[in-house]
Amino acid sequence: MNKVLPNYAGWDEFLDQFCKGLLPHGDWFEHNIYWWERRNEPNVLFIKYEDMKKDLRASVLQVSQFLAKSLTDEQLDNICENVTFNNMRKNPNVNPDSEGGLGTNWKKSNANHLTFLRKGIVGDWKNWFTVTQSEKFDELSRQKLAGTGLSFTFE
Repeated sequence: MNKVLPNYAGWDEFLDQFCKGLLPHGDWFEHNIYWWERRNEPNVLFIKYEDMKKDLRASVLQVSQFLAKSLTDEQLDNICENVTFNNMRKNPNVNPDSEGGLGTNWKKSNANHLTFLRKGIVGDWKNWFTVTQSEKFDELSRQKLAGTGLSFTFE
């Protein structure tokens, strides 16, 4: 059994633990708020997955500017192609599930063999949350993020 990622009885148990901030890696809200509050520090770049999905090219440019690296159009095109979800999924240096991937230990420790990279889409939560769970999560998000200026687009 994976000692870092416990096996939950199901989605309901996982979501309950997530909402209580009891996952092995801590509270998701606290983690995001911590970094959001530091987003203007010179060594912090706060970027959201949903923003990358919406405009990958702009996100890559944002990262290159943060790193003070100028890119040619060809380099930018190449990076954007290589970091698409489908290409990352095929890359054994990124995805332990891929053929030849570094995931021997991941696969051995993952009894249910959950995929390391799932779907690469925004909004898949709709396939998991019940209406009641969605309403509770929305309320929890409002409470936890109140006054921070941080918001997430889940669709």
